[in-house]
Order: sequence, then C-alpha cells, then structure tokens
Amino acid sequence: MAKKPTYAELEQRVEELRKSEKQKQTILNASVDMVMQYDTDLRIVWANKTAASVVNKSAHDIVGHRCYKIFQDRDTPCPGCPCIKALETGNVENKIMHHPAMDVVGESYWDNYAVPIKDDNGQLVGVAEIARNITHKVLAEQSLRESKERLKTTLDSIQTGIVVIDAETHIIVDANPAAIRMIGASKEQIVGHVCHKYICPAGEGKCPITDLGQKVDNSERILLRANGEEVPILKTVTTMFFGGKECLLGSFIDITEKKKLEFQLAQAQKMEAISALAGGIAHQFNNALYSITGSLDLLEMDFSGNENIADYTRRMENSTRRMTRLTAQLLAYARGGKYQAKTISLSDFVRDTLPLIRYTINSAISVDADQPPGIFNIKADLTQMQMVLSAVLTNAAEAMDGKGQIRIVCGNTMITDEAAVDFPALKPGNYISLTITDDGKGMDEETKTRIFEPFFTTKFEGRGLGMAAAYGIVKNHDGWIAVDSELDKGTIVKIYLPAVEALVKEHAKPKTEPIKGQGTILIIEDEEMVMEVTREILKKLGYSVLEAKTGQEAINVVKTFDNDIDLVMLDILLPDMSGNAIYPFLMAARPDLKVIVFSGYSADGPAREILNAGAQDFIQKPFSAAELSEKLKKALGSKQ
Repeated sequence: MAKKPTYAELEQRVEELRKSEKQKQTILNASVDMVMQYDTDLRIVWANKTAASVVNKSAHDIVGHRCYKIFQDRDTPCPGCPCIKALETGNVENKIMHHPAMDVVGESYWDNYAVPIKDDNGQLVGVAEIARNITHKVLAEQSLRESKERLKTTLDSIQTGIVVIDAETHIIVDANPAAIRMIGASKEQIVGHVCHKYICPAGEGKCPITDLGQKVDNSERILLRANGEEVPILKTVTTMFFGGKECLLGSFIDITEKKKLEFQLAQAQKMEAISALAGGIAHQFNNALYSITGSLDLLEMDFSGNENIADYTRRMENSTRRMTRLTAQLLAYARGGKYQAKTISLSDFVRDTLPLIRYTINSAISVDADQPPGIFNIKADLTQMQMVLSAVLTNAAEAMDGKGQIRIVCGNTMITDEAAVDFPALKPGNYISLTITDDGKGMDEETKTRIFEPFFTTKFEGRGLGMAAAYGIVKNHDGWIAVDSELDKGTIVKIYLPAVEALVKEHAKPKTEPIKGQGTILIIEDEEMVMEVTREILKKLGYSVLEAKTGQEAINVVKTFDNDIDLVMLDILLPDMSGNAIYPFLMAARPDLKVIVFSGYSADGPAREILNAGAQDFIQKPFSAAELSEKLKKALGSKQ
C-alpha cells in the first residue's frame, strides 16, 4: 500500500505545478501566434497575450466569451471552423481562415490549428487553437500569382516572338503565341523539341537564337519557318535561369515591313539621284541646243532670202525641236514626282513616250500602237502618266518568254449611268480608254485579285511593284484601272481617264522676222557658247550688250555702270551664286530694273522663286531669236 504524501509534500507538488503552469503561460504569452483554450461551447478558457492584443483587450477581459463573438463579432460560429470540426472528429484540424475585417488588423489571413483536449478518461473537454498570421505570405503569393498572370497575358499579347531554350540541350522550354505564329507550327511541335528544327537560317547552320557569343546579343538574322519560308528578323538573346536551370531567352521581331520600307527609301533616294541627274543633263543639253538654234537664227538673219540656206537650217531646226521635246521629258522626271496636271493629247503622249520605253523591252517583242484620230484630251501629270505606261509595258514584256506581242489602243468611251455600276469610282461621262494587251503568261484568279497590292510578287517575273504604283496614279487622276487575264492566254490592262473639253495649248508660232528694239541689256551667263550666241542675237536686234559670267561680276556691273541698264537676262546657275540669290542685289542697286530669267531648267524651283519675287518673265532654252524679241518687247514695253 502506497504511502500517503505528507501535507508538505502535497504543498510542494502544488507549488511545482503552479510554477510549471506559470512557465507554460510565460512561454505561450511570448509566442507571436495566438494560443487559446476553449471549452466544448467554444468559450474562451484561456488566451495568451497575442490573442488578446489582436482585439485590443486583456486576456482577463476575453475569458468566458465565445471565440467567434470576440474575434469576429459574430453570433454564430465561423463557417468551416476547424475547432468545431476537431470537437466532432477528435482529431487535429487545420484550415487557413480569411477574416475580412478584425477590430485592429483589418483584413487578414490566419493559419489555424485546432487540437482536441481530453480528460484522463478520454472524454473531450475542450479544444486548443493555435493561429498564425500569414497575411503577408498570402498577399505576397497572391501578388506573385497576379504578376505571373500579368506577365503571361503580356507575353501572349505582344507581337514579339519569345522563346525560352535550355542552354545546354537547346530544347525549347516555352514559347509565346507570337513565336508560335512566326515559326508556323503548333506549340506541341515546338515546345520540347530542339530549336534548330524550326529556328534555323538557311545556309548558315546556326540557330539565330542559340548562337550567343556574349551575354546579350542583338542582330538581324533570317528565321526559317516550318514551311521553308525565310523571314528577316531582329533577334535579341540573353541568358537567364528558368526552373533552376540556365536558359536562353530569345526574342525576335519580324522586320519584313522594315526591310520593305528600307527598300522604298533606297528606291526613293535612287530616284532622287536620277531626277537630279536628269535635270542636270537636260540643262546642259538645252544650253547646247540653244547654241545650235541661236546660231541657226543668226545664219538666217545674215543670209535672209537664201533658199538653200533656209532649207538646210529648216532641217536642223526640226531635229533640234525633236531633241527639245526629249529634254522636256527629262525635266519632267527631274521634278521629283511633283504633281503638275495639264491638258495633254493622249495620242501625242503615247507617240512621244513609247520611244523612250521601247529600248528597255526585248527587241523580239513587238509593240504596236493604234491611235485613231479624234481622241479626247485628258488633264494629267505627264511624268506620272509616263510612269504608268512604263510600268504596264515593262511588266507585260517581263511576262513573256522571249517573243511576244504588246498592243496599245487608245479610244473614246462614254460611261453611262448603267455602265457606271461596273466602275464604282467613275462618274458617268466621257472618258478615254488606254488598253494594253499582251500574249504573255497570264495570271490565275488569286494573282489577279492581288495584282494591285503593294509589294505583291509572284514566282514568275512581271506584275510586280509597278502595278501598285500605276493603280495609285490612275486613282489620283480620278480614273480607273482594271486587269483581265487567264493563265497562258495573256493579259489585258484597261485604263480609263476623264476626258476634258479644253484643247491642248498650242504655243503661238513666233513671227518670222524678229522684232527690233533698243536699250542696254546685261547678260548674266557663265556658258561661253550661250553668252556668244545671245550677245550676237541681241546686237542684231538693236540692243547694246553688257556681260557678266558670275554673280559677283553682275552685281559690280549694276552698281558701277554709269548709264541706264534696261533689262537683265539672268541664268539661275552660276559658278559663285544662284540666280535667286543674285536677284535681290540687282533690285537693291537698280529698283526699276527689268529681269527675264533664262535657263535650261524649267520654270519650277529657283526660277519660280525669282518670278515670284518680281522678275518680269521666263524663257526656257533653247529659244529662237523671234521668241526672245517678243519677250523683250513685252518686258520693256514703252521703252521700245
């Protein structure tokens, strides 16, 4: 029989239990977690300081109250309460609880553990709850998920192709939709496969993504699509870690449009250079022609009435007029595409333009033009219409295998109200039609529907960029262009342009005999031949002549010459100054001075600036003595 403990022993045990309880409470009160003990009705039996501080109360104040009333201000237990479940099952239960608002901390998340408490007989007498505040962790995870979702949404929506590649195996780990579209295969075909299978430039044997020679690489490369198509790309590659492994992050942009724009810019620069060259050639050509035409005029003045000489000079004049028309066309190109519509004869246009284009076409190809009389006139920019005819004829020729035939037919057409249905862009009225027919390869239906798309090309030569340009030019002239074609049966291009009632302006024929005059004229011209011819013509017309070969020399003359200077003939290109720079100095020295601009260039550009500033007139080289005499009479007026 066990010996009963003495009173002193019992008192010592109680003291030890008290100390143990106190130590337990001290430890629990030091915990950052909430620790509570409830009875079976979820009334608080004990709570540590952390639990009480959450609701800004003391532990004594919350004991005896139900936990859901204290912590949630509810009259019923919280849905899914782990303490209730622990009392029901007798097992430890765990649940993360979301509390939208607590008195002090506001919205929060808690990781709750409920531990059933049993007596010595195994009966449930309550439950202990330990709750840890995991709000920061939950919000951080939530923020991370949202960030990942935003990143995924961004990568899925951008047009830049993104691929993640294992740095060691070169296997594609991931690819965004843009990369999948650009490669031209499904995601299943791409992810998990070696990138060289789909991302490899032709003929290089290296993947444009994995050939990383430095930490970050930017360069233009060629992407070979799954279907074998080559696509120019701008690629950027950098190293990264993905899933704990070193990977390569490759991004690539389709720069097809950039390349097209670069091509356009190069073409524009080339055309600008050609335009400048054409203008310079035309200027020099006109100066040379003027030396010829002026000398012919002087010859006729000296041998007036000599029929043999007149017959010879007439032949030379006809040839110079023909050459003058050619230089006029060069100057039209030199305007750089500036739109200058004027009334022209379509028949004359085709006749004058065809010889300029014909030499570019294979001599085995026959080119015939049918221009019946009575064709309406049109209002058009000569240069742009030359581009249209050149584009259509060149494309027609390129669509032939060696021999072939191209036929050009001009005609008058009436577009009625009923017929206008077939031409949506045209108003009813009179039109001229320009029909170009060839017996080349022709086109299938798909090609025909895309013929006017910019940069559309086919596997056979011809029908390229020119047709898009022709379409735009014809539309800008309020016209219509249509193509009818069948494979192996040739192509018909029809162009409709509005007819105009105005007649083509015919230059009035100068009088046979030049008009005599008087006065002093200063010639400002650096070309020796032009100067000599002009001086002799002016002297034979009765004028006194002063000469200047540079801008500075001309300024000195108008400032220092003692007598009157009635008129200046001013060239626009001089060794030291341009004509528009000289003009203000001339007028400052002699405000009443008359000025006629004469040049091998047209009246556009610098010449127009001088005319706008107040110059009396413009005469383009080459000109005849009679034309010059009329210009002088008009400018000098009553002084004659």
